[in-house]
Amino acid sequence: MESFKIKTHILSGNNALSNLDKLSNEKIWIGCDPFLLKNAVVDNLFNSLKQANNNICIFYDIKPEPPISNIIAGIKSYVNFSPTQVIAIGGGSAIDTVKAVRFFSQKKYPDLGKSYFWALPTTSGTGSEVTSISVISDPEKQLKYPVEDQLLLPDTAILCLDLVKSCPPKVIAYSGMDVLTHGLESLVANNASLFSDALAEKTIKLVFDNLENCYVKKEDVYFANMQAASCIGGCAFENAGLGISHALSHQIGSLFHIPHGLANAILLPKVMQFNSKSQKVESKYAAVAKLVFPEETLRMNAEDSVKFLISQVEDLAQKLNCPRSLKECDVSGKKVANDLNKIVLNAEKDFTYPGNPIVPTKGDLVKIVLSIL
Repeated sequence: MESFKIKTHILSGNNALSNLDKLSNEKIWIGCDPFLLKNAVVDNLFNSLKQANNNICIFYDIKPEPPISNIIAGIKSYVNFSPTQVIAIGGGSAIDTVKAVRFFSQKKYPDLGKSYFWALPTTSGTGSEVTSISVISDPEKQLKYPVEDQLLLPDTAILCLDLVKSCPPKVIAYSGMDVLTHGLESLVANNASLFSDALAEKTIKLVFDNLENCYVKKEDVYFANMQAASCIGGCAFENAGLGISHALSHQIGSLFHIPHGLANAILLPKVMQFNSKSQKVESKYAAVAKLVFPEETLRMNAEDSVKFLISQVEDLAQKLNCPRSLKECDVSGKKVANDLNKIVLNAEKDFTYPGNPIVPTKGDLVKIVLSIL
């Protein structure tokens, strides 16, 4: 049996943000990246909400790879305020923080009642605004813990173009490569279906058609298309799952403090090479190569088409000035060797691991990690 669902209401385009104007006389708890407090769009939104007689509490103690301590602080703020509406504004870490805070607050204190959840992404990368997953971290143990529950899904996602246009180049690059990884992993994941394939293929094409221009030219059309790609990719992997690029990147990112999207950019070509040993995966990757690069792959067989697709992933990362190895990220071979067993064992426990189309041995995982030194 195949299953497919999209619960979150997605609003985009001109005036999408104006949907928040209908909120009045509400208690609104807002989780927001601290630097966004100086953003004109966010400031105008806060003023508009206040003028509509809403009581607002702003929680801005947001940190990358949200640590447990911040989630606990957020829960205290949330419970004391007891909101009727929740708004998450920020990148994946901000949205994941708000997801976890709201989820654990409502689980521990059911008398609070349920709040309506709005998500406003400010980066084009995680797709967190449409997924039922929140990833939190334990810095002391150097581990990431996924929380997965349908209650984590935002009720409405608002894709506001003005919120993503101020992203720094590195954020555009790394988050964009994360979107590409979502597309290419969900396309071949174990729970993929015709419905998720359609979204994955669209995600991949949008990234190849727009990410470099978004990084270099910074024009609205490219930002809008990458914002859509991120959201569409989130819908794809929410249904299909992911694979060992994510399972390994979660460990490498946590241990060596490498941005998640960058870790995926480094791992993805190696994981694609490994997974393309499956005839089904090879066929799917070859088909998407011909979809995205029809002229270049016109006379290529499946094997050569896959090789070409992998080369295009590598070329795109290079054009975005992404480091291509752990060494370029100042991670020595000695550091990796010391933590290699931990990386492999924790990757096997990662929530994305079961989605991989080939079940890797520990030796396979070791080889992949060593190949990116």
